[in-house]
Amino acid sequence: ATGTTLPEPKTLGILNRRHKVTLLIYLATLVPALLVDDLGPVLSITGSLGGSLLSYVAPGMVYLGIHGDDFLAYIANLVHPRASPPNAQLPADGDATATMTTNDASSIKRRPDPSASKPWWWYPTLMPLWVKIATSGADGMNERLAAFQQEHGPISPTHLSHPDAQPTESIGPCKRDFFISMFFISFGILAAVVGLASNIYVEVNDVFFTPSR
Repeated sequence: ATGTTLPEPKTLGILNRRHKVTLLIYLATLVPALLVDDLGPVLSITGSLGGSLLSYVAPGMVYLGIHGDDFLAYIANLVHPRASPPNAQLPADGDATATMTTNDASSIKRRPDPSASKPWWWYPTLMPLWVKIATSGADGMNERLAAFQQEHGPISPTHLSHPDAQPTESIGPCKRDFFISMFFISFGILAAVVGLASNIYVEVNDVFFTPSR
């Protein structure tokens, strides 16, 4: 079934979310150019911040956001391991084709319980930050998928864009990649802070200042 897509709310009736982000980036680059005579420090700070964010922070956040449900389920099982599925029902006598059934909804992925007790490594590893990023990304992906299905109908795994195309195997996220993403985000933030601090130190102390003769 198809439905209607709700219009995106706009500021002043003309600015949607993309327009506001574009305007903010434009002003962030225009104002320093108008106020600063020497653009060297501006370019240096922009390069240190932009390079760190685009090269390390953004890829890690995107990966955690896209695979947010899988990351949250992995962390939830790591904090509170799930026991074997309860209430298993054996097949009836004489029915060789019957299989064991369970009332456990294994298709629903778990999330860490905010009110539950946390292990000692929860805060030292900045796990609340990673859970927040994954939760925000997972909620956003679910909302967009729901809106897409409402507009275009249910997504079938056998739906192919080309009649002659062959189905391909889907590769899920890897636990190792979760930790690599967290390392990338941490390293990128650290690099951005160190780059910004070094640029400020150089400008304040005139490290590369050459007196005129």
